[in-house]
Amino acid sequence: MKKLLVLTIITIATILNLKADEGMWLYTMLDKLHIETKGSRLTADQIYSINHSSLKDGIVGLAYSSDPTQFFCSAELVSGNGLVLTNHHCGFEMIQQHSNLSSNYVHDGFWAKTNAEELQNQGITASILIEIIDVTDSIMPKLASLAVSKKQGVIDSLKEAIEDHHKVKGQNALVSDFFDGNAFYLFIYKTYSDIRLVGAPPESIGKFGGDTDNWMWPRHTGDFSMLRIYTDTAGNPSDYTKTNIPLHTKNNLKISLKGYKKDDYAMIMGFPGSTDRYMTSFAIDNKIFSNENRVVIRTKKLDIIRHFMDSDPDLRIKYCEKYNLSSNYWKYFIGENKALKQLNIIAEKKAEEKQFADWVDKGDSARKVEFKNVFVDLKNYFDYKKSYELGYDYVLEDLFEGPEIIDFAYNLYDATRVLDRNSQDSMVVEDAMAELNNKYNEFYKNYSAEVDKSLYCNLVQLFIKNVDPSYYPTFVKTIVDKYKGNVQKYCNKVYGNTILIDKAKINDIIQNRNFSKLEKDIAYKDMITVLEIFRNIGLKKAKYGAKFEEAKRLYFKGLKEMYPDSLFYPDANSTPRLSYGKVGDYKPRDAVFYKYYTTLKGVLDKEDSSNTEFIVPQKLKDLYYKADYGRYGQNDTMRVCFTTNNDITGGNSGSAVMNANGELIGIAFDGNWEALSGDTKFEPRMQKTINVDIRYVLFIIDKFAEATHLVNEMTIVE
Repeated sequence: MKKLLVLTIITIATILNLKADEGMWLYTMLDKLHIETKGSRLTADQIYSINHSSLKDGIVGLAYSSDPTQFFCSAELVSGNGLVLTNHHCGFEMIQQHSNLSSNYVHDGFWAKTNAEELQNQGITASILIEIIDVTDSIMPKLASLAVSKKQGVIDSLKEAIEDHHKVKGQNALVSDFFDGNAFYLFIYKTYSDIRLVGAPPESIGKFGGDTDNWMWPRHTGDFSMLRIYTDTAGNPSDYTKTNIPLHTKNNLKISLKGYKKDDYAMIMGFPGSTDRYMTSFAIDNKIFSNENRVVIRTKKLDIIRHFMDSDPDLRIKYCEKYNLSSNYWKYFIGENKALKQLNIIAEKKAEEKQFADWVDKGDSARKVEFKNVFVDLKNYFDYKKSYELGYDYVLEDLFEGPEIIDFAYNLYDATRVLDRNSQDSMVVEDAMAELNNKYNEFYKNYSAEVDKSLYCNLVQLFIKNVDPSYYPTFVKTIVDKYKGNVQKYCNKVYGNTILIDKAKINDIIQNRNFSKLEKDIAYKDMITVLEIFRNIGLKKAKYGAKFEEAKRLYFKGLKEMYPDSLFYPDANSTPRLSYGKVGDYKPRDAVFYKYYTTLKGVLDKEDSSNTEFIVPQKLKDLYYKADYGRYGQNDTMRVCFTTNNDITGGNSGSAVMNANGELIGIAFDGNWEALSGDTKFEPRMQKTINVDIRYVLFIIDKFAEATHLVNEMTIVE
């Protein structure tokens, strides 16, 4: 009974948002939040304004040109000439794409001495928010009388119409839903498409600690890289041309060398990707199961890639980015499950659901009618989801995202569909061909048929071992029946006959648009059978989809009605947010205490020349032994990383960490292992954001790389 009472009290606190450091807040909510009472010396209008320059003008979202409003990382302008800071792991794909055995920027780092030396990155965009507009009243009233099954189609049409109305060259407009479909906001961005790599430390600094330290504290990683935004000569967004010039702006962030101390205010602005804080116990149970599936698959995949990377320096360059992408969330899934179980999140959610059910039961007849089926529909959805979840996870992770040849075959297939549907629209055809050529070049630049064949053989074997035969694609059934389960024999046939591993032949098909040749290819046909199974699972997913979305919407609507005076924050959805908190330490477990900052001494303490994750460059050691920190040290110490209790998630990587004056003191790059359940529930006792100290960033640029010209661009506050 006592345990249930405690859980109930905790749940009420969660719903009421009583934890001072919780929440990823929309900029338009800062007035109601009274941000200046939280420790900020800036008003809401100084942070976000559409009438004058404000802090939001220095915050940048990084994305791919194929979907420029879905941000993979955050960044910040730090000079009036378009210079941008983000994380090393955010720029890693760009660093890797420009690397080879003779110019190994992954291993050695890269620093452009002039603008002319900065490296172009096709397909990368950088966006800056212009305005947020509440369009809820343009959508919600039109849904009131609709059947549940009709709502999503109408919502999509209304969103598209609003976005089309606000389309302007050089800008992007996106309508996103909030509070599980109870509100809608329009975001307008200025989007730049000429983004160049300016600088990056070697991976021995930018990725120091590797997989071992990932998601862990204490941390000693100089996780940063530098980009520059370019425009046409009139200052407008433009694709790359040699005549483009750096973006000229007065809205760059100032950089503070004054440092921080425990309990100092910290503010983070960026583009968090996805959270589900109002998730039910049913959904968490499903998440744990799905995470377990993905860990099994990625463990096999990573072991294979690591084997080849360790055996060949060229393969290490080609596959390091792919390895990083997969390993980052492999470890996250492990940590998230551990935290969800240890922190007993399902029990807390059940207590919250009981509070909701009691509130419904005590209400009038209208309330009972509106909310009575919420948990019935949610439970039915997740009970049904159990029947196909394992098959779905394996088809997606093991097949589509396993052997690269399957994914590339799908890219070819998708391009043919776009071209067929739009054969008379020259602009669409031109864009589709440009994107396909870009994918073609990316694929073959970093592809090894030997590695891919090993992935194909091993992952298909894993699929056969763990998945019910009802989810076997046709080619897997062929392996089991005709080849008597001999996956290796079938793999030999695939890689001995497919033209997909032949760059010249595929280039000929693309340039001549003779895609019909692909239809007879064995690997291409395998992909088609995978796609058929995936679509069948999609039809299953859709069965309860509309009811599920409506139940989620009603659940949140009910929570707001339960606590009408509370200010709820929306889940992250790749739109710009602000979180606030404090610098501080924490106690992760009994008898263990973590200080809130690390130093360069810790880098040397971790040095292990036999482990590629913990190699320390000689020059960095020399600077340490001489204590040659310039103006970036503090009391003869070089701080490296620090922790705050800000609320962040994936997508916040590269976010600006600022003091109460809005001055840059660090760059956010990670969360901590003990609280990886944070996307589902904020854990106030130990939730931490791990940041690289801006002084360490400048120290590496200035003293280690001797790229003082880049520091001279910045506005420094001492």
